[in-house]
Amino acid sequence: MHPVPVGSKIRVIANSNHHNYIVGQVYTVDEVDDDGTFKARDGSGHVGNWLHWQDCQPVIDIGWEFCRRALPTEAVELLEAFVGIENIELRHEIVDRILRELPDLEQRIRKAKRALAAEVHS
Repeated sequence: MHPVPVGSKIRVIANSNHHNYIVGQVYTVDEVDDDGTFKARDGSGHVGNWLHWQDCQPVIDIGWEFCRRALPTEAVELLEAFVGIENIELRHEIVDRILRELPDLEQRIRKAKRALAAEVHS
């Protein structure tokens, strides 16, 4: 990956220099050095150590708020059952195929979500 400006979102995909970032997680570029490394911060504001550009890929930041507005209510309800919504990247063809092969999966997720909500409110 080529360097991107401070404030850009990146996903860590490797760990070539024993950095302290979690592979698979999304971070925001915080500081760029001139030797091919940079520092990034997580969602809570913690800045990690130096990271190589080759260990990352850019993230197109659509965001959860956009998805909440753009997706049908049923899809939003289903996605709300997951942790890490900002990182979900399954293509719709994959989701459709899984749901077709397991026709009761959606109902099971919704039932578990409702039961959990009932426990929290009781």
